Amino acid sequence: MEYTITYPNTLEGRYTGADLDGDLSVRIMRFGNYHQDDNRLESPQSYEFEEIELSGMGTLWDASSNLPSQRGVVEVVTSGTTIEGLEFEFMQQLPLPGSLGCARTEGSSEGKHVNMGYNYRTFEADDGVRYYKPDLQSVEFDWGDGDSKDAWVDPASEDPSSWEGHDYADDGEYTIRTTYVDENANEVVEEFQYSTYEGFWNERDESYDGWIGNGECWMERDDSAMPTPEIIDNFITGGPVEVVKEIILESDGDGKVSLTITPQLPGVYVSIVQSKITLPNSEVMIGLGVNFVAVTDGSVSIGGLTEIATFAGLPVYSVNPDSSGLTTLTINPSGISESEFTASLGIAPMVMDVPFPDIDWADMSEEQEYELEFQSGDTSRTQEVRFKAPISLIGVAIMPEEESMWPSAVTAGIVLNNPAQLDLLGTLGPGQTTNIALNDDDGEASRILAIAAPSVGFDLTSLDFASLTSLIYEQGLRPEVGWIAEETKSTQICERIDIWHEDRYEEDKHSNVRIGIYQEHHNSEYYPSQATPYPSNAVLEHGNGTVIDTVHDWRTEDWDRRSVAGFDIELDSEATYTISTGTAYSSEVTFRVYEEEGELRIDWMDENMGCSGQEDMTEEEIFDMFDDFI
Repeated sequence: MEYTITYPNTLEGRYTGADLDGDLSVRIMRFGNYHQDDNRLESPQSYEFEEIELSGMGTLWDASSNLPSQRGVVEVVTSGTTIEGLEFEFMQQLPLPGSLGCARTEGSSEGKHVNMGYNYRTFEADDGVRYYKPDLQSVEFDWGDGDSKDAWVDPASEDPSSWEGHDYADDGEYTIRTTYVDENANEVVEEFQYSTYEGFWNERDESYDGWIGNGECWMERDDSAMPTPEIIDNFITGGPVEVVKEIILESDGDGKVSLTITPQLPGVYVSIVQSKITLPNSEVMIGLGVNFVAVTDGSVSIGGLTEIATFAGLPVYSVNPDSSGLTTLTINPSGISESEFTASLGIAPMVMDVPFPDIDWADMSEEQEYELEFQSGDTSRTQEVRFKAPISLIGVAIMPEEESMWPSAVTAGIVLNNPAQLDLLGTLGPGQTTNIALNDDDGEASRILAIAAPSVGFDLTSLDFASLTSLIYEQGLRPEVGWIAEETKSTQICERIDIWHEDRYEEDKHSNVRIGIYQEHHNSEYYPSQATPYPSNAVLEHGNGTVIDTVHDWRTEDWDRRSVAGFDIELDSEATYTISTGTAYSSEVTFRVYEEEGELRIDWMDENMGCSGQEDMTEEEIFDMFDDFI
C-alpha cells in the first residue's frame, strides 16, 4: 500500500499489486483501536470519532471528503481480494493531514519542584517512512497554580525539544497542561495530574509515578491474509500433494530396487520407501526411508570442488585451499531462460564446538554470501572464497526475475576442507557394528564424531525419537510451561538496560547519551520492582577496545529505579559501543550512535539481558547433554 497525505485535507491510498480482484474497501478508526492498545488509545493525539467506512475504485481509495474534524493520528485498514481468491487486510497507523507532528511530553517529580519537557518529533514507520509535520510555533506549560511558562522552541531544529522547571509555593494537587501550537494554529493539549506528595497520577495503573511520559511516535503496521472458501475447498478436494507413482518391487541380490520418475513440473518431490526383509534366523526387519528432491527448470554446478560421496542425497565435496583458506569456485548455470540473472552463493561453516571444545572456532565461523551477476552471453562466473572450517555447507540459488517463490536452479552440498582418510573395520548398516579410526598415515585421533546415513535419503528407523522428544521437552518446554516454570518466574530477577539520547549539562560537563541499568522481578504480580545495586563494575567500551569513561557518574533518583550515567559519545555511524553491567547477570548491549538529518540516533545492534536462573551451562554440562542425546 502507498499513502498520499497532503495538507489540509488529502488522504488517499493505493494498492500497488497487480492482482486485485474488484474494489478496495477502507476503514478509518481511532489510534490504538485496532489492537486495543491502551498506550496508543491514551496518546494525546488519539481522538474519539465514529469509525469511517468507504469503498474505493479499483486499486485506489480517497477519504479526503470523509475525514474527522479533529486531526490527529488514526489507523487505516484497507482490505480486498486478489484474483487468486486471497482476502487481504493492511493496517497502517498514520497522521491525518493537518495533524501536528509527534508531540511527546515527559515529566519528573521532585516534591514541590516539577520538571516538564517536550519533544516535537517526526512520525516514523517501517522502510524509512517519515511523515510530514508542520513547524512548531510554540509550547506552553500551564503549571495549574496560576503560573505558566513558554518553552524554548529552536526554529533551526528539525525535532525541537526543551525542559522547564517550576516550584510550587504550597503542597497539593495540581493540573499541569501542555499546549502545542503549530504554524497552522492547530493545537495538541495534554493534561497531567500532579501531586507534590506523590508525583504524577498514572490513570492506567491507578498509581502515582515519579516519572511520566506520553506520546507515541512510531507508526505500526499489520497485515493478514486468508484464503477464500473457494481456495479452501480446492485445497481439500484437489489436495496439496499429488501421488505420482506407487508400486511394490522386489530387490535384486544386493538388496537394491530402482524406480524412474519423470517430473512434469518444478517443485519438491518426495520419495518414501518401506522395506521388509526376513533374516536367516527368521527375524523380520522393517525399514522406512525418505528422500527429498528439488526439481527446477535449470541447473547449476560448482567448479573447483571434487565430489567424493553423497550423504543423505547431498553431494559431499573435498577442497584443498591455500594456507590462508582461499580457493576459487566457478558457478556454471545451464538451462536458465533469462538472459540476465543473479546467482546467490552462500557458505556456512559447521561450528562443532560442543563435541570439539578444544578447537578455536572463532576464526573459522564467519558465513560468506556473494551475489554473482550474469549478463547476456555469460556461461560461468568465478568467485574467490575462503574455507577455514573443517566442514562447511555450500549452496547456490538462481531466482527468476519475476516474483516467484521457486528458484530457476539450485544446488547444495557439504564441503570437507582437505579431508584425511578413515579406516572402517566392519560393515555399515542397520544393526551392524564397525570400528572407525584415522588412516595410519594420519596418526591417532583423540575424538571422533561419526554419523552414518544412507547415501541417498534418510533412514527414519535410525532416529531415536524418544531421545529427541525428551531433549525438546527438558530443554525447551519444561522451563516455560507448568507450575515449576511459574514458580521460577515468581522469584526470578531480571536485569535491564536502557539507552537514550539526552543532552545534559552538569558541573560544566556535557553528555549526549544516557544509559540506565536496573533490576526487577520477572513477574511483578508477585513482587514489586526492587532497588538496583550501584553498578560499580559497569563498563562502556568502544569497538576498538577503548573504555569510555562516564561524564556524569552513576546515580539513582528518588523517582527513578534505574542507576543512570551520562556519556559523551562521538557521532560515528561506523563505530560500535558495548555496555556491560559486570554483574552476575552479565547483561550487555551493543549499539551505535550517529547523526541523521540533524538528529542524533541510537541503533541497537545486539543485546543480551540476563535473569537469575539462566546461567550458562559449563562446557562439561553441554557436552554431557550432547553425548546423552547422540
